[in-house]
Amino acid sequence: MFSGDRVPIFLLLSVHQGALPPRPPRPGRAGPKNKKAGFDRALLLLVLLPSLVHLFLYIGNSAVSNFLTPCGLSRGLAQISLYFFVNNIAVIVARLTVGRLIVYLSKKTCILLGVLLSAGGTALIAVARNMPLMLLSAVLMGLGLTAAAQLLQAQVMLTTPSEHRGVASTVFTFMGDIGTGAGAALWGALSAGAGYTVTYLLAGASTLAGGVFHGAYWKRNRG
Repeated sequence: MFSGDRVPIFLLLSVHQGALPPRPPRPGRAGPKNKKAGFDRALLLLVLLPSLVHLFLYIGNSAVSNFLTPCGLSRGLAQISLYFFVNNIAVIVARLTVGRLIVYLSKKTCILLGVLLSAGGTALIAVARNMPLMLLSAVLMGLGLTAAAQLLQAQVMLTTPSEHRGVASTVFTFMGDIGTGAGAALWGALSAGAGYTVTYLLAGASTLAGGVFHGAYWKRNRG
């Protein structure tokens, strides 16, 4: 039993506690996690889209690096090795001048021109039956592929935070390696069955397909 002087206090405490509504549970802190997830997705796209352009560039280039010599010999071009000499000169010129070119043209335009030159140089081999056309292809390929790949890698590094640049560089380079290997298998089988003309036309088209991812990248990142 309760003594008389304690009953009112007990009743007051009971009424007071009963009148208070239950405290709602604290909401979880999902904001930072959602922001981080959104940032990770954005970062993935900023790295993946240029890497896909790189992939298709090297799928097309694989037809040149692996099958140009037998293609040239089958067309009676005994000096086909000159292609690689001229191509290397064009590569050196591109590396020395592409940094100055972006002073006058945007990176977006320079990369697109590089993709177009590389695709055109690859497709030109399909119809090249003499050395002048082959050497023109060598110049187009050397300038276009080098400029596009160099600027794509620079753009990936510029848009990636410093703590993620190692992974970004690995992904970018890895996609080029995949393109080289996959292209060798694809164009080897195709050239054996359909011939070199069809092979190099499709190799040029596959290089041009990289422009789709190039456009998607710059649509997301207008920097």
